[in-house]
Amino acid sequence: MSVSLASKAIFSPARLHLWRLIFDAHIVVMSTRCCTADSLAYSIDIFCRVIDNFGDAGVLWRLAREMRREGFAVRLIIDDTATLALLAGKARETAVEAISDDKDLKVIHWEKAWSDGPCPLAVADMVVEGFACRLPPDYEGRIIAHQTVWVNIDYFTAEDWIEGCHMLKSILPSTGAEKINYFPGVSRASGGLTIEKGYEAAREAFLSRVPATDALKIFYFSYPTAPVSALATLLANSKQNIELTCSACEAARTLARNVESASTNNVTIKQLGFVPQNGFDELIWASDIAFIRGEDSAARAMLAGVPFIWQIYPQDDGAHWVKLAALTDKMRSHFDHQPVFDAWEQFQRDFNAGQINETAWQSMTKELSALKAGFTRWGEHVRGNANIAERLSQMIQKR
Repeated sequence: MSVSLASKAIFSPARLHLWRLIFDAHIVVMSTRCCTADSLAYSIDIFCRVIDNFGDAGVLWRLAREMRREGFAVRLIIDDTATLALLAGKARETAVEAISDDKDLKVIHWEKAWSDGPCPLAVADMVVEGFACRLPPDYEGRIIAHQTVWVNIDYFTAEDWIEGCHMLKSILPSTGAEKINYFPGVSRASGGLTIEKGYEAAREAFLSRVPATDALKIFYFSYPTAPVSALATLLANSKQNIELTCSACEAARTLARNVESASTNNVTIKQLGFVPQNGFDELIWASDIAFIRGEDSAARAMLAGVPFIWQIYPQDDGAHWVKLAALTDKMRSHFDHQPVFDAWEQFQRDFNAGQINETAWQSMTKELSALKAGFTRWGEHVRGNANIAERLSQMIQKR
């Protein structure tokens, strides 16, 4: 085989040495980007403004913890550290640096001065903007120079329109930076939900320790606008034994007092204090029916495959009714027993309208096994969709 002079020049000892140095340097760079839990190959900043209640902080604290499990060095930048401390199982007045017990998951207070002044934070490899909260201008202006993956995670919805908008990019005219719009949902074309590694194993292990009982186990967590007085009457007049677990929210405490005042013997009440995020799933897992409020709680109930009554956050323009109907429309095909699904859907809609439908409740509880079977299939469907943390990890690795 003949070799041209050009080929000889390319493969000369000097050239081979040079190529070897370049190759070795490339390997060193690549090794620092190997995404393993030990290498902390990538950094992620998650920005959160707490607008109302615990929902915003809860969603992003859960995501932060799961991104840490994906091998990221995580910073959660939040303007309400007291709320986050409670979710993390700490006292409200806990110092910001003590909220997280993981040195590679840092909590940072979002300072007001960053709104129109310098932000001291170095830009991370990936930035998550929670619910279009608007990043500090100084930080935002440095994103394009760092080739950072910038993602806005929107609120959860089951509406069809998000399937055409999920992962679409928007360009900031001021800097030219790209922002990816990420929409959590329940369809395969959506962004899915945050699902912890080992979630199903943890759920099964917990349920194996729950003692059997003939009582109807209800967990209650709602907004103050819920029809608690009418619900208390319904439960107190029930011929079925009920174990009622009440969260620390105002509506749950009112429900407990109203049931107690009815002097009924069929309802056993357990009043809880504030439950941190780590313990919330177990309350849902242990229930036959869970009354829940807000999007994070709805997501956890769906993952659990437990029958739930979702009090959706009311909006002045009535958009919450569209959102509620979109979810129930997607759930219907997973239920073999359509009458019990219809009863559940009607009870949930009436509950959100401030009413208690006794007929629908009786139909639901009479065919509870069929209701549970449908929710079990729905839970399997939701768990089989996208996992937000895994998707974000894949996005940064493909950068």
